[in-house]
Amino acid sequence: MFLMHQSVSNEIFEKIMHYESAKETWDALEKLYVGDGKLKKVGLQALRRQYEVLTIEEDETVSQYFDKVINLTN
Repeated sequence: MFLMHQSVSNEIFEKIMHYESAKETWDALEKLYVGDGKLKKVGLQALRRQYEVLTIEEDETVSQYFDKVINLTN
């Protein structure tokens, strides 16, 4: 369980920290990362749309724009 806890981001850790066994933790991680097929497809469509409308603002630096792209990618 220690290795699973160390392998995930803080956001994911907060969702799995209350599980008692490695099996419960693994099952929860599987649900978080795999999800339902339809739900995954909708999520991918939403991400695609966010990329399509992503533009640099007039008062935005290239570095700030790059940060937006990296955040969306992550």
